[in-house]
Amino acid sequence: MIQAEQSEFQPLWFAFAKVERQDSAPYNSASIVTPISNYGADEWEFPENWLPPGSFRRNKLKFSDWTLRSNEPQLVRGTDDELIEQLKQFAYCLIFHRHHLTGKRKKKFNARPRTIGSEFLAMRRFFVELKNANIDTLKWLDDIIVEKCLQKMQATPERHNVLIDYIECLLAFCQLGLIENGPKRRSIVLKPKLIAKDSSKSRGTQPLTEEQTAEVISRALFYLENGNELCDLIALFKRISRRHQKRVIAQASIKYPTLRNGKRHNFVSKISKLIQTSAFHITGLHLAPRISEFLSQQRSSVGLHQGRSVMFCDRVTLMMTTVKSAETLYGHSRYFPVHPYMQHVHAVLIRLKDLTAPDSEWLFTSPSGRPWGTSHFNHMLRQFCLDHGFTRVFSSHTWRKTVVAITTLSTSNSLEALRELLGHAGVAEAVSYALSSPFVKAELDRANRKLANDYLEEILGDSLTLGGRGLGGPQGKTLEENLKVRSVNNKGKDDKKQIIKEVVVQSQTLSIAALKVGDGIDCFKQLNRRGACSKASGDNLPNVAGCRPACEFRMERAFRRDMISDRIKTAPTWLEERTVPMMDRVRQARELLENLKGWPELVPDFQHMLENHPILKRFFGL
Repeated sequence: MIQAEQSEFQPLWFAFAKVERQDSAPYNSASIVTPISNYGADEWEFPENWLPPGSFRRNKLKFSDWTLRSNEPQLVRGTDDELIEQLKQFAYCLIFHRHHLTGKRKKKFNARPRTIGSEFLAMRRFFVELKNANIDTLKWLDDIIVEKCLQKMQATPERHNVLIDYIECLLAFCQLGLIENGPKRRSIVLKPKLIAKDSSKSRGTQPLTEEQTAEVISRALFYLENGNELCDLIALFKRISRRHQKRVIAQASIKYPTLRNGKRHNFVSKISKLIQTSAFHITGLHLAPRISEFLSQQRSSVGLHQGRSVMFCDRVTLMMTTVKSAETLYGHSRYFPVHPYMQHVHAVLIRLKDLTAPDSEWLFTSPSGRPWGTSHFNHMLRQFCLDHGFTRVFSSHTWRKTVVAITTLSTSNSLEALRELLGHAGVAEAVSYALSSPFVKAELDRANRKLANDYLEEILGDSLTLGGRGLGGPQGKTLEENLKVRSVNNKGKDDKKQIIKEVVVQSQTLSIAALKVGDGIDCFKQLNRRGACSKASGDNLPNVAGCRPACEFRMERAFRRDMISDRIKTAPTWLEERTVPMMDRVRQARELLENLKGWPELVPDFQHMLENHPILKRFFGL
């Protein structure tokens, strides 16, 4: 078995597999890759409890002959042996050699069974397309073949880019000798597609509005408030004969219209799904759990802890860790204080289980007791929306986004609380959730506009024409001249305030903003204009460090004039200070001369100083 200090990058199940990792292909067919599978098998299986609730059925990696349908393409043992072997080597690398991946892939490809399953299924389809293109080994892989296979897969731009990531990993493993008979060409260029659309609405991951939240929750509460009555219907339906069951369905559909089209064979299933999806909506608004945490609820998930109602949720955390700590990091539970109403929700779910699947500990299952998969439960949520006339797409992630939007907008210092509630590792992930909400974005935009407007009003208030102490810099002097032409200085105090607001509105219309450059220095320009700093750097973005007094967009505040005036008065002292190096004195003198470009009214004072101390001209190059 690999020692702990040698397995810093090994996935958690490596400790349980108890195998020695092979550092190059080919791999020993007797090597144990999971506790219940060895490398030589054409089907690798993970223990079900290594996957989170909702993904129990995704515990197998099938390399050949995975379907009985004759019209579905697949890799066949006996004719595609080399491709099958290379696919197995790729899967082996994903489990035991992913620490060789560099940069973002090493961090992004977190080795959990569900992650490995997703990566494997995508690449298995790619290998099938290689077979369809008459490629029997990766040796003949090149840019043209890869592009042809990706076109055949007809992936969306997002999926296309994901596949490119996986293929680049495949090529990296081949170059390291971890996969046999890799491509002869050392460099294969893969071009990702540009993505310029927001798919969050189509995927149902945008937060709900207040009206949508009220509509969904009111429907969910209706079914849960009548949960015992719905359970009584199930009990009655199971007890009576088949000829009376149709009459029960007709009577139930009067109060519950969604049951109107129910058939005898799926009547119990429809009621069960209504109760379970309603419980999801109430729990989602209350706790915003992950779908795996929600589906992990069992009969004992809600109880009392120190006199308070709490809910326990399990989360499988098969993270990459060391063998030494593997036994202690195999998942964890979280518990939350909950509203007492959750006791009622839990009681309804338990009664439902007693009627449909009494032997199952899981609360969210089909009537036969089989735990729901994540995709199936998402389908149930979408069907709930369709049955009740909701106008938006719903997914298991909707409530997490909604709770983030509500909390961010209604609570101060909310990010740390959100991090704890959502189970995020750091505040940064909670921030990304908040910023993905259009409601939070709109509120931030409004707040940013207000801050920008207040700052702009403050700058304009310093204008000499509007009663301030005056503005400097090329842009400041231009603004002073324009206001003087409008005879603003003859206006009353209230009129001047109104003019400031008008100038702010005009600036917004023309996309003019004030960028703070330094103490008393601002860059006042249209966003698409380029000043001296950006021209010097060759970049469209302003470079604060490169801002110069002569730039046409520079604006300076009055205290900058006072500072420059003091420098002029004290120039004979600091320029003749022998303890300061000559080059430093020359540099300071040139800076003073350059700063005069923003305040031309100080030039006479500067000239008067030089007339009284002509020996100082040498510092200014005059």
